[in-house]
Formats: sequence, C-alpha cells, structure tokens
Amino acid sequence: MLYQRISACLAQSRWGIQNKEALSATACYTTLRAEVSALDMAFIADKLAWESRGSFFERVSAAVERLLPEACHLYARYGAARADFAATSLMAGSKGAFASNYLTRFLKPCIKKGMGGNTKLRLFSSYLRKACDNMISENRKVVLIGTGMVGMSYAYALLNQNVCDELVLVDLDRKRAEGEAMDLNHGLAFSGSNMKIYAGSYEDCSDVDIVTICAGVAQKPGESRLDLLQRNTAVFKSIIDPVTESGFNGIFLVATNPVDIMTRITAVLSGFNPRRVLGTGTALDTARLRYLLGAYFHVDPRNMHAYVMGEHGDSEFVPWSQAMMATKPVLSICEESHGRYCCEEMEKITEEVRGAAQKIIEAKRATYYGIGMALVRITRAIFGNENSVLTVSSMMRGEYGETGVFVGAPCIVNRNGVQRILQLSLNDEEMAQFKASCETLRTHFDELGLQ
Repeated sequence: MLYQRISACLAQSRWGIQNKEALSATACYTTLRAEVSALDMAFIADKLAWESRGSFFERVSAAVERLLPEACHLYARYGAARADFAATSLMAGSKGAFASNYLTRFLKPCIKKGMGGNTKLRLFSSYLRKACDNMISENRKVVLIGTGMVGMSYAYALLNQNVCDELVLVDLDRKRAEGEAMDLNHGLAFSGSNMKIYAGSYEDCSDVDIVTICAGVAQKPGESRLDLLQRNTAVFKSIIDPVTESGFNGIFLVATNPVDIMTRITAVLSGFNPRRVLGTGTALDTARLRYLLGAYFHVDPRNMHAYVMGEHGDSEFVPWSQAMMATKPVLSICEESHGRYCCEEMEKITEEVRGAAQKIIEAKRATYYGIGMALVRITRAIFGNENSVLTVSSMMRGEYGETGVFVGAPCIVNRNGVQRILQLSLNDEEMAQFKASCETLRTHFDELGLQ
C-alpha cells in the first residue's frame, strides 16, 4: 500500500516526472527497503504529508519522495563524493534546486558519523522542513488583480509593512497597472522593504502563493443586487479561468463585494479546496467593532475581544455573549458598572458598525484604507503560518448547523488558508441571527444558478 502511494505521488508530481524517472525511482525503492524498514519509510512519508504547508511544500514533498530513495541508494553504493554529485545533478534544472544543497549537507554528516538508515532519514526530514520554511519565507509572492482604490490601498500597505517580496499588479487596464507599479517603486527608497513590484499578467500566477482579487464592477443606478452579482460573476469567470490555467495552486483571497457570495463563486469556478479560498468576510467589521468598544470603555482596542459574524452586510450581527474585555465579559462589565456603562449602548455600537461603510461612502464616496489593511492582516497570517483567529469568509462544513455557505466567522488562518472554523457558544438568539444571515446569502447565491 505504501509502495502504491509513493508510486502514485511520483506519477502525479506537478513537476511532470517522466515514466523512466518514475521507474528508476521505483526500482530504487526496493534498494532502500534493504537499508531502511518499511515502517520507517511510512513514518517519513506520513510526516511529510501531515506537515505539508501549502502548495509549495506539497511540490517539494513530491520531489523529495522521488529523490530520497535515489540519494540513499547512491550513498550506499558509491559513497560521499558520488552521492554529492548525483544529488546536485538530480536537482539540476528543477524548480527546487535548493534541495541539492540540503541533500549534500545531509549526506556529509551521515558519512562522517556513520549513521544508520533510520537516523539518516530523520535527519534529512529535519533538513527538508528547514529548507521549505526558508524558501517559503524568502519567496513570498502575491498577485493582485484589480488596481482600483481597494487594490492599491492593499498594495501600499503591503509595501509599508514589508509583508511580501514580490508583488505583481494585474489589471484589464495594463497601462494603469504599469503606472501604479512605477509609483510604488519610486517610494521603495523611503520604506524598509525590498519588494519587487511590477505589472504582469495571469501567466505570473503559476508560482504565486496568494492571488488577491479586488476587481469587480460598480453598481449602476437602479441596478438590482442580482444583476450586479451576475455581472461580477462574469468578471470573475474571466479572471479565475486564466489564473487556474496558469498552474496556480496557492490561496485565493477575495475582497470584491458582496464578498461572501463572490468568495463562494471563486470556489465554484476554480474547483479549489474551499479551505484555500477565503474572503475578507467581517474582518474589517470586527476591527471597527473593537475600535468603537475601545473608545467606549477607554481601553486599547487590541484588548477588546469581540467579533462581528454573518454576512458582510445588513444581516451581520455581534454575538455579545462572546464579547470580552481581556477575560471579562463585556455584558458583565456593563451590569456591574452601576450605570457608568450600559447594555443599550452595545446595541448602538452594533448599528454604528453595520452602518460605518455607508457613512464613509456618503462622506468620501468609497471605503478602501480599512479593507486594504484587513487584506494585509490576512496575508500576513498566511505567510507567517500564524494560526491567527480572523473573521474571514469561509465555507461552513457543519459548523453552527450550516453547510456549503460562505460566511464570516472566526477562523484559524495559516499557510494552508483556513485551518478550521471556531465554533463559538452562541445563545439561541445569536444562533437564529447567524442562520438568518446564512439563509440570506444562500438565497442570493442560488439565484445565480451556479452549481
């Protein structure tokens, strides 16, 4: 069974292993078993699979499962010099050339110390994890699709916070993307970043970690929500098809409104694992809530732990039963304050959060700084493998009794996208609000007729 799994991995590797290479590696597997037990090989293979950290690590794992038997076999037959040369030769011309250096570093101490097969495999596994961690942190690449105000607020914040190493701007208006790239590049000297920024195309998505979509059409006067959704669906199809055709295998991050529905559309059109497709959800609404709570209680907003859940829109709500100042419930603070704070004010804050975007639009016609920074926070959580709790839009898989709908809820976000959804202990009223919000989103999506 292990033999079949490794052979399948070899045959399906994204690096396009040819039949003769697969046969060669398969033959070497028999040699490897003479030196290392099947149990130890299974341990390493399972560990590689379990600790896979996104598409990049998966590609490396596939290559290593091809190289490891070959390297051990060469070591056993020819010794250090030949194995070092073979390790480098095997990786020549491949996208994972960095592995040859780690393979060489692995072989030398093994030979010097006379290590056994088991120890060699474990040591190589350790080197592999370090190599992947280093490569991932050194090659953080983002493609931004849509260079409007939201997209460029995101790009500007990425630059100032030094979140990625390479940023590609893609827009239907190529000239605008080129101008935006020039403008950002001219400010590099004043930042602490050394980003590579340029205008590109969908072909640049082939080796990217995150594709962030901020493109979309604006609602026309008198246009219905459904008509707007249908037009944006057509726009997304024109984006997602060429992105996936490029070979992209990273994470989709969606900001286009209505974000929950557009995130679901992205998942359907791309066919990606839903955990690797996420939207900004209620991340910005949650930041607004914490800001207002901090101002009301005269506390640093970072010490206010409260969330906005549901649709990023009219049906969103605040589960006040879960709102905390440090570890003390906000509602308890109001009840024990002898009138200094009151629960009625919490409802006013909810309405202020829900209507914040409209107030900003009335004043300056659009919102973009806040959402741009929310996108950067999510991006940082992904690149840093932070396991951060963020209220992104993700697909429910039975959480809160909902399935299939994309909606804002507290999620653990890391290098793989959404690691899991946290299920809070909502009271009956809050659960009813969440279900109503999900039903609203489900109804609007079903109207589009997508499967």
